[in-house]
Amino acid sequence: MFNQLSIPKGSLIQSATVRFTVDEATRGATNVIINGQKAGVPLPFTSCAFNLTSRVKTTDSITWAIPEWNTIGQSAVDQRIPDIRSIIQEMVSLNDWPLTGWFVSIIDPRQWCKASRIA
Repeated sequence: MFNQLSIPKGSLIQSATVRFTVDEATRGATNVIINGQKAGVPLPFTSCAFNLTSRVKTTDSITWAIPEWNTIGQSAVDQRIPDIRSIIQEMVSLNDWPLTGWFVSIIDPRQWCKASRIA
């Protein structure tokens, strides 16, 4: 979750990425699907069952083919997700998007079973 994003409702998003820093080296490539939560003001996270998977996802999504992360502390092109501007655009176009919004990214947990990443 990224909070207090100062993006005015209806803004044109030109690019958006996130880069992670490797905390533990991992072996094996994997693919994940990333969506946003389709809510301008998302509910807080809880430990209740299905708290994340029951949230309404954005229509737009991206697939990230993640290579092996071999070097602890690395934060380079391999740790950067592809451009998620279409997901952010969908969110800031919502009727309930506030002046200072919260972006919740949903990484499909079923895809993580192939190989994990710790960042």
